[in-house]
Amino acid sequence: TKEHSISPIEFFDGTLNGNGHKIIGYKGAAPLFDVLGADALIKNLTFEDANVSGGNKVAMLVNANKGTLWNLTFRNITVTATGTDAAGVAYENMPTGRIAHIDFEGTVTGNGDRAAGIVIHQRKEATLRYCTVRGTVQSNFHVGGISSQLVDGAMLESCLNFATIIAKQSRAGGISATNQKNSKIINCGNYGEVRAWRDGGDNSDAKVAGIGANEASGFEFRNCFNAGRLITKKTSTFIGGICSASNVTGDDVAKAFVNCYSVAGLLYRYANETYTTTEPIADTDLSSKSTSGTVVTAEE
Repeated sequence: TKEHSISPIEFFDGTLNGNGHKIIGYKGAAPLFDVLGADALIKNLTFEDANVSGGNKVAMLVNANKGTLWNLTFRNITVTATGTDAAGVAYENMPTGRIAHIDFEGTVTGNGDRAAGIVIHQRKEATLRYCTVRGTVQSNFHVGGISSQLVDGAMLESCLNFATIIAKQSRAGGISATNQKNSKIINCGNYGEVRAWRDGGDNSDAKVAGIGANEASGFEFRNCFNAGRLITKKTSTFIGGICSASNVTGDDVAKAFVNCYSVAGLLYRYANETYTTTEPIADTDLSSKSTSGTVVTAEE
């Protein structure tokens, strides 16, 4: 194979069909693309052994996506932000953007707000579906396996997370962390371990959930499940198989959570201040929390 240097591209609005080829070893302080236009199409391509490290808004492939990312594979990807916003694929999926059939494996690390395996901000009317994440995604706040935040009624569907999700402070979700009003998460599942704790203090508001950690009004979870272990600090009360914090009550619960379930026996709290020893939370405790999903045994 030949080695070629690649510099970040400010704007791209054409078609890049990889036809099964690979781009190996991309390194930089910024994504490969800054902006993908509405007519941009990147498909059938594999990225391997990439390392992108910068300050804020760091992603491997694109900063602002207005086009289509389809059938892309990412292997051994390292994304590091010394500040806020670290994403495996894109910082922002704009209303015309479409991200689908993405298989990501790597390590995404932030040092402030927001980290995600695929995209930080998923905008309303943008498409985000059929994505899988493996590896580790971590930062301080707002950490999600697929997305960090669904914005103003955005939707995320048919995605799976297998990665370990870590929020060193609060709001860790297997699928998405902190979602604005009228957001929707449909046909998604989490198998990864999800952790959140707040260093110092009583940690009473560290939020951990298998699907979405913190939900605003009007949201909907449909056909979602959690089969991953969830861990928080001992004093936290915000932990749930599906959702850890929401403002829905009464009859609205059935509208917000439709056909969702969490496997029993997966809630844990750290038993010490060094976050090395865990202890289980009883399933009866789980059912009283803000899970809003059916609790089933592993055998079922």
